[in-house]
Amino acid sequence: MSVDISFMNSIKDLVEIKGMIDKANNICHDDPLIQRIEELDRKISRINESFQREDSIKKNHPESPVKIKRKREITKLLESHSRLTSTQLSLITGISRTRCNEYLRELEEQGLAKGIVNNKKKFYRLVRWEK
Repeated sequence: MSVDISFMNSIKDLVEIKGMIDKANNICHDDPLIQRIEELDRKISRINESFQREDSIKKNHPESPVKIKRKREITKLLESHSRLTSTQLSLITGISRTRCNEYLRELEEQGLAKGIVNNKKKFYRLVRWEK
């Protein structure tokens, strides 16, 4: 499961708001707003625990052979075509565009590929092609 950065920032903001309210001495803990915030804090804690478990699983399990094969295929296609969109890669490989985007994002995180926006389209190329 991929974690959206804006979602994680929202969680941090909620935790910070709850902390600020807890520090305020003039607010009664019987207040429905405080009770709702405490409930949200418990939910946030459960979500964070879930993400931590998932991260642990990812660290302990290497990429599947299929995933490795598909990322190699995408890398070879980018090498031979110099730049492609995720839609083009999807059509060539038969992999869904969403899955291609996932692999391309991972290749970017690994420093192997880079996305460049041109006329509302995002093209990907291997880092070594940039000069």
